[in-house]
Amino acid sequence: MKPELKVKWLAALRSGEYRQEKNVLHNPETGGYCCYGVLRPVVTPLDERSAGKGTVLSREQLVEYGFDAAFNRSMLECMNDGVDPDNENGITRQHTFAEIADYIEANL
Repeated sequence: MKPELKVKWLAALRSGEYRQEKNVLHNPETGGYCCYGVLRPVVTPLDERSAGKGTVLSREQLVEYGFDAAFNRSMLECMNDGVDPDNENGITRQHTFAEIADYIEANL
């Protein structure tokens, strides 16, 4: 991923500014975000966003943000939501944004 974007995303996740939400990029009713939902305000100005539409970012959007095309987003989704339906990632609890930021920093 693009280094300057990674720095901004990590700062946003660690800022305490975003309420964590499961299964949706952004929930306008609660004001919550998933870890990928926090990425959207970092890269897209508020007036250009379609908040609440869709539950995941597409692979094309992630590539646009500088992720490697082979990036597997399921690990971060499982960490954010606290579920691992196929038990592929060994996730047994929901991780905080700070923990997710640590994982991103070490692995992306």
